[in-house]
Amino acid sequence: MSGLIIKLIVISAIITIVLFLAIVYVYQTTRAIKNEKRITLFALSSVSDHELSFFEQLSKISNNFISYFGKKLVKIPSLKKSSLKYEKYINYNDKNKKASDYIAIKFIVALILVLLNIVSTFYLINIYVVLGWFVTFFIGFYIPNIILEINFTNKKKQIKDELLDVVIYMNNSFEAGLNIEETIKKITEEFNYAIKDEFLKIDKDLTYGLSLNEAFKRFEKRVDLLEVSYICSTLDVLNQNGGNTLLAFKTIEKYLLKQKNIDKKLNTMNSFLRKIYIITLLVPIITIIILYLYKNDYFKNLISSNIGLVVIVTIILIYIIYILIMKKMLRGEEK
Repeated sequence: MSGLIIKLIVISAIITIVLFLAIVYVYQTTRAIKNEKRITLFALSSVSDHELSFFEQLSKISNNFISYFGKKLVKIPSLKKSSLKYEKYINYNDKNKKASDYIAIKFIVALILVLLNIVSTFYLINIYVVLGWFVTFFIGFYIPNIILEINFTNKKKQIKDELLDVVIYMNNSFEAGLNIEETIKKITEEFNYAIKDEFLKIDKDLTYGLSLNEAFKRFEKRVDLLEVSYICSTLDVLNQNGGNTLLAFKTIEKYLLKQKNIDKKLNTMNSFLRKIYIITLLVPIITIIILYLYKNDYFKNLISSNIGLVVIVTIILIYIIYILIMKKMLRGEEK
């Protein structure tokens, strides 16, 4: 019986590794296809180049399935409402991508992980294993959220870093006699991915008839940055009371410059606080390791008695509370 279990574990491990490698390979191929599409804009192609490769066909089929599955899922009212928050992750150039696709991807990832878990544990079925399947589904369901949020956080950081340069560019354009629509179009040509993508969306909003103030409010809602909130507040005052657009953006430029200087000082302070936080975080762990290596029966009395276990649990809880308080303090400083 034990030999059979070992064989099943080995088989399930091999299947898991093969599936993982296949996913990595498809991901790399998809990235290569995207890069190829960018390069082809600047290259001449022959007639034979238009034939789709196997992985391009596979990518097309999977995208079509995700789109179809997403459309079916958003027929459920709660999922349709939930899908709206994923609109901010869609890049301007992803014409065929919809918010419902992200809901479909979440379910697909969760089901794949559950399937792998079932293959690995079907010979040990009990209540705990079944609960493990539900936990696996829950983890898989939220893995895409983590990846999306990490990518979007990096995008927000790029926008924050470049926003002052954008406002300076806008001021120079206004002084050169360009109107707001022409200036925004120039920004989409001159700046990098993050800013370019958001200003393409602003340009689209203006094309559909939204005011400058409304377009920037939508921008603020997507990125949730203090600097963009200030721009929206200034434009709101300008819209209500009237005034000179150039002077308004000059005020915004001064504010962003001041904010950037403050951020530099805060970053210096935060880097010092982080170092202290890491040191104080590691000191108890290093102390325990040294004591254990020096005298491995040092903690024997604690482990062997009920009071000792209570002490250990109390120490761990105090340590966790300390970590949470320090993290909250650091986040407060960063804000």
